[in-house]
Amino acid sequence: MTAAALKFEELYREARSCYEAGKHRECEALLERLSGLRVGLFRRRRAANLMLDFAYQTDRREDFLAALDSRYVARSLGGTNYDYWCRLSSLPLTETVWPGKSVTLPLQQVGPADRCLYGVEVAVNGRRLLAVIDNCAADYCDITTDLAVQLGVRPIGKKIRLNGNRRKRAYIGMVDTLALGGLVLNNVLFSVSDRNEALAEEYPFDVILGANVLRRTGDLILNNAAKTVTFSPKTLDLPQNVFCAYPGHGYYVDGLLDEKEISMLLDFGCTNTNLNKHCYSSQLKGTAYPESSTTSVITLNNTRFAFCGAVCELPRVNILLRDYGAENLSGKLGTDILRRYRLVVFNARKQYLKLFPE
Repeated sequence: MTAAALKFEELYREARSCYEAGKHRECEALLERLSGLRVGLFRRRRAANLMLDFAYQTDRREDFLAALDSRYVARSLGGTNYDYWCRLSSLPLTETVWPGKSVTLPLQQVGPADRCLYGVEVAVNGRRLLAVIDNCAADYCDITTDLAVQLGVRPIGKKIRLNGNRRKRAYIGMVDTLALGGLVLNNVLFSVSDRNEALAEEYPFDVILGANVLRRTGDLILNNAAKTVTFSPKTLDLPQNVFCAYPGHGYYVDGLLDEKEISMLLDFGCTNTNLNKHCYSSQLKGTAYPESSTTSVITLNNTRFAFCGAVCELPRVNILLRDYGAENLSGKLGTDILRRYRLVVFNARKQYLKLFPE
């Protein structure tokens, strides 16, 4: 392997890592360095494909079209994927139209009081619907097949797997308008499936407000005290303190549980905070914590969570134990803990979180 090839592999691994962690500036700088290396066709294809994904996820249309026109991309992508990218490049861009100020709406409780989701009224193609906010598992907004037909959702010729299951798929469609009060988004992509039918029996909602919208609506301010949700174009001057677990969505945040370091997925679509069994057994369990071998739920007393410098002290909290299969993820931070804070401020594009204690 030549010196250039070795350098390429080093830079490519670092660029891929930055892309998956949502470190956009670092990834862009590394991609520029990769483009200047004299390497073979195979490696040029890998770099071109990474540039294509990066440009799409960061809404850099000119870079996206330039990467799509690269002969390395055209020759390395399969026909189906390449046709999809070409169709996507010809679709109208999602447009965010602000009313000139922040938009504040009533925050609705979806589901049982002790394990509810954050809900907000939206209008899709003019029809009022109840949406739940999900920044983690939903890269796209989501809607059922029946409702998609009623609303005239237009398929764009793309299907995706649901939760990695090859047999369960959703198709991607576009709606003309999605309105959040006076804030309007035009040409919004939705995934269309019936995967949430069982969930909707206990949590009655119509659509999921996914990461593709949250990345375009500035600061998301959840006021648990006033029971309002605000979408603000004026953002806070904060450094990045949450990182992408997956490209484009799934954000994790570092924190403390009783002074022990944890790294948790920030999940507005999760009603019960849970811990990874591997992490619990190897890092967190001590004399103050119960054994986990015989139960999937543990009760922690006089527990102290801290995220982004904001402390939340709980006299008693039930925590689910789940098997994630990886020890580097401590668990999920759900709405049961987030509702204990007075304010939750999250920016999906700039990737920061600010919590205000009660």
